[in-house]
Amino acid sequence: MVTQPSPNLYHKSWGSNLQVQHHILHGRQLTAMSIFYAYAKNVSHSLTSTSVVPIKMSSQINDDWSWRYVIVFASSAVADEWWRAVSSAFTTPFPDSVKRITPQFYTHNPAKANIANSITNQQVAAQFLGKVFFTLLNDRDGRILSIIPRQYITNQINGNA
Repeated sequence: MVTQPSPNLYHKSWGSNLQVQHHILHGRQLTAMSIFYAYAKNVSHSLTSTSVVPIKMSSQINDDWSWRYVIVFASSAVADEWWRAVSSAFTTPFPDSVKRITPQFYTHNPAKANIANSITNQQVAAQFLGKVFFTLLNDRDGRILSIIPRQYITNQINGNA
């Protein structure tokens, strides 16, 4: 059960009026200011066609080892804001490349736009450079896969989800 955040709750240790929303879910207290993690997975977007049917775009998993990222957001709110920026950057290839499957799982087509470059591209989400970072995961040939913690959040689809 999620409780409504108190509108007058402030975090005093930072010496500012930074509002912190508290939620209770499955007996755990969470704040909107908690670090938030997600995975990003490589997919390819291939063209399929027959001689009679027009060409259409379809998404397929390209492989299970390349261009995988753990994304670290300053908070779940930052993740939502970043997603809105990426999904609405229509003058770039990012809206066609990056897809939000769940709040903690994204796909991207690096041949079109690599998800990690979203925070360095001035037309996409450069304002998040200090609030988001991407860690490229090792390939699966005997090296580790970083496991992100399970986070209890409401799945609120925002933007072009």
